[in-house]
Amino acid sequence: ALNEKERQSTLNRFEKEGFKFDDIEFTKGSKSSLCKKHKIDIMIDNTAEVVEDIAQNQTPCIYFKDNTKNIDLPNVYEVHNWAEVYRIIKNLSKNKPN
Repeated sequence: ALNEKERQSTLNRFEKEGFKFDDIEFTKGSKSSLCKKHKIDIMIDNTAEVVEDIAQNQTPCIYFKDNTKNIDLPNVYEVHNWAEVYRIIKNLSKNKPN
């Protein structure tokens, strides 16, 4: 989980990029149950094991690749910067049924 400085930096970046969220949770441990509980549209994470767990439970994931592991799952989008995150979310939002 992120420390308070990292959390605030992440929230500031989301605001700067114009991302709007119903809710943001920072947590340790399994996140797939949170995704199901909150009906998450897309998850952003930088830990390969977390991304694999979430993606295998059908929640699309944006993976800030840590250069240690490739993930070959159809609903995982590897990124290296926030511009790529924005592009993917924008594209997924266009294709989401109302």
